[in-house]
Amino acid sequence: MQEFLAREINVKNYIINRVDTNFPEKYFYFLRTNKELANNTAVKYITFVKTIFNPVIQDHILKANAFRGLRLKLKPVQRQFLTLGEIESITQDGHED
Repeated sequence: MQEFLAREINVKNYIINRVDTNFPEKYFYFLRTNKELANNTAVKYITFVKTIFNPVIQDHILKANAFRGLRLKLKPVQRQFLTLGEIESITQDGHED
């Protein structure tokens, strides 16, 4: 977040009540492009930030919920499993009994 604020908004500290609806979108774009994060990782970061902002939103410190219109979805990931040979190679790790 600090790098995002420094690079994209040109500030070190950001006043929380200045967060608008563009803030989460800009941060997501920053994560995807500058940090080269995968979609699901960037979505998790945004979800974490949203969780931090929830008390601020509930206490009406922000005039509007900056995350309200933001629609981000996790993309399905096909997980690959190690083959038996790969597992044996890891467990042996050069050690002979």
